[in-house]
Amino acid sequence: MKNNQYFDLDETYNNILFESSLIQTSERSASSNYFSHLRPDHIVITDTFNHFLFPIPYPEIDKNKLDLFDIYQYFQTKYAQRKIKYLPWHYTIELVQDKYVVYNTRPIDKIFPINNDTITDDNKNTIDNLNIDINTIKNSIHIAIIGNTNKDVYTRNFYETLVELCIAPTLRLYKLNKSLSNSVTLINIGDRFKFNLLQHYVSP
Repeated sequence: MKNNQYFDLDETYNNILFESSLIQTSERSASSNYFSHLRPDHIVITDTFNHFLFPIPYPEIDKNKLDLFDIYQYFQTKYAQRKIKYLPWHYTIELVQDKYVVYNTRPIDKIFPINNDTITDDNKNTIDNLNIDINTIKNSIHIAIIGNTNKDVYTRNFYETLVELCIAPTLRLYKLNKSLSNSVTLINIGDRFKFNLLQHYVSP
């Protein structure tokens, strides 16, 4: 579609992030940081405001301005123990002007960073009560929606963009089940988000 755009952060924001000293070091390249069996097993969708491990308190409503750089800065200050090159989730979607834009914010072959360092007394109960085990969380492609899915409003173009640029390619590339009830888990997603519309845009 004309309104669907995909931006590679390495190309688009390297200079900005370098100047802000956010891109000087990255996670180690140990084999344990990559998906087991060289592929993800699942897809997890969260929002940034209610994230189960790394909540970002702003913006609560995605008001069509670029918020990603502020999210990088908050994550760096709040959660990172060293300078970061990318976020914990693989894709981030937000509204910029009148278009939904998807950013690749983590290498798609790296696991989600859930471990003894990121599980704390504050979030342990939440994680224990999730309807998904930690190994699946770790070996999933993670997609973050900027804002609060309990309060924001999402158009059909949002769902179509999310499927076309994130979900459908992941299903095809890694041969995951096209029935999203089997291949996608929503974690702390509010009732303004309509899961059934995702399935509508997944090709049979």
